Amino acid sequence: MILWREKFRAFGIHFGATLIVALLAGPFLGEWVGWRRLVAIFAGFLGVLIVVHPGIGGLHPAFAVAFAGMLAYAFFMLLTRFLAAHDAPLVMLFYSILLGTFTLAPFALWQWVWPETIGQWLLLLGLGAFGGMGHYLFIHAYRLAPASSVAPFLYVQLLTMVAFGFAVFGDVPDIYTLIGAAVIVASGIYLLHRERTLREEVAPTDPI
Repeated sequence: MILWREKFRAFGIHFGATLIVALLAGPFLGEWVGWRRLVAIFAGFLGVLIVVHPGIGGLHPAFAVAFAGMLAYAFFMLLTRFLAAHDAPLVMLFYSILLGTFTLAPFALWQWVWPETIGQWLLLLGLGAFGGMGHYLFIHAYRLAPASSVAPFLYVQLLTMVAFGFAVFGDVPDIYTLIGAAVIVASGIYLLHRERTLREEVAPTDPI
């Protein structure tokens, strides 16, 4: 009971990265958001607080790691958007894999356990293939659209995480997770809607 609740609370912090990106896209990338989208951003933060509900039972010090990871991921998205304007997606993907391999290989080899079955090898290869493909599409998306427009798609993970967590592990989210998730997703949908509205307002109309 306590384990899955803490798992959902830690994962809820992860979605704060989307809101951090929308706030910092202006000063770092020149992609400013209006007051309506700022309201949606703060509503999303409220949703994160509902999921975490730190006043109920307190937070384990390990949640500081989750917050640090969330900030690092927000910086990663901003940096990806900035570099996508200068380098091709495959170039960025290659160097990110190269850096990650040489940086983290010592830690991975220290705890490495060889897969024992063909199925485990296939799962491991699938993890690499789908991870690489997802990272490529991630970079390409930030090449084509503003950071504040792409980042809210992260909220889809919340739905899939809850669904697969229940189907595979039997994890059932509590009421705080459901309410907070609804607020977070609603704020993300509004950010996307507002971005689309602004794009339609500045788009030139065809002459009759």
